Amino acid sequence: MKYQNSVFSQILELIPKHEFQKMVNKYNGDKGTHKLKCWDQFLALFMGQIRQLSSIRDIQTSLDVNNSHWYHLNINGIKRSTFSDANNKRDYRIYEDVFNYLLQKCKTYSRSTFEFNNPIRSIDATIIDLCYGLYSWAKYKARKGAIKMHLELEHNSYLPEFIRITDGNVHEINVARQINILPDSIYVMDRGYIDYKWLYSIHLKGAFFVTRAKSDMNYKTIGQHDISDSEDGVISDKDIQTPWRYSKQPSHKPKYPEPLRLVTYEDPETGKIYKFLTNIENMKASTIALIYKQRWQIELFFKWIKQHLKIKSFIGTSKNAVLTQIWVAMIAYLTTWYIWHQTKFSNSLLSFIRILNEALFFRVTLIDLLGMSRPKTNIGKGYEQLSLGFT
Repeated sequence: MKYQNSVFSQILELIPKHEFQKMVNKYNGDKGTHKLKCWDQFLALFMGQIRQLSSIRDIQTSLDVNNSHWYHLNINGIKRSTFSDANNKRDYRIYEDVFNYLLQKCKTYSRSTFEFNNPIRSIDATIIDLCYGLYSWAKYKARKGAIKMHLELEHNSYLPEFIRITDGNVHEINVARQINILPDSIYVMDRGYIDYKWLYSIHLKGAFFVTRAKSDMNYKTIGQHDISDSEDGVISDKDIQTPWRYSKQPSHKPKYPEPLRLVTYEDPETGKIYKFLTNIENMKASTIALIYKQRWQIELFFKWIKQHLKIKSFIGTSKNAVLTQIWVAMIAYLTTWYIWHQTKFSNSLLSFIRILNEALFFRVTLIDLLGMSRPKTNIGKGYEQLSLGFT
């Protein structure tokens, strides 16, 4: 039987249209709309992300050139003015909710790639620069615009666990307090997240943390840990008590009333000295240093999405248009990650996306496109097609 649907249609199987419509109805996205529904707007933005298109004109041209491939999706093309209005006015939270729905599904199907007894979760934020002249709503500093993406990365699957997008001047710790802390997890963050009250709340919830100590931190040493000869690079390992910060009243309780562990470590490659603050007592000091080193993965994640998703240049200037584009970009990341993950494609995720870019409207199965042997358990009846839908 000849397969009729394009590669793009197969990707869209991951996004159940009835679930998408629930979120549209929640925010009245299609109210008063006759020509360009939210689903059509999403398809155009989604296609623009995969094909790395930079403007509404580019998206419109791509739709017109590939018109014969769109008939089964009931899209005959878009007008630039209608598309621009939709991006400016339709609530971006529709696409935020779609992302969160897909994220939960992807987490269910993910495989562990990082072996460690406790789940490791990195927390960080990155600045997305904007031209203040065009994006005056995104004031960050004097005559400089920006928004900030706050993220928690789960290291077993390297999927984002939590994403918030705020104004550029919102401090990271204000968003970190919104994160749902899970017992037995290890949260890794830089010293910008040091807030003793918040760190103690992590401790009280049965979780752990590893962070860099501030250079001007005042503390009192109350104990020492033994350092074995095999722990190269460990200079000192001690228990400390933090001071009663921000209070001149001796009767007030400290922000972190229990002992903390301070590990001083010299990187053998660079010779740089690091001081790590943690509530983990039963691991070697060298292991604490290795845990913190894993935080680099979130930096790589930010670098990847900035380089390979369209979240640095935008096709609209309103806040709603910018946030809509970012959330659709993250949906594109999740769907391509899931297919790459499920097909066990041997090359990188970037190579996979490049293949999709070139073959998005080909009428070929993804298995044939990727040149893989067909997994017997994933073949749908009647079609030589990889089953991608969530069940």
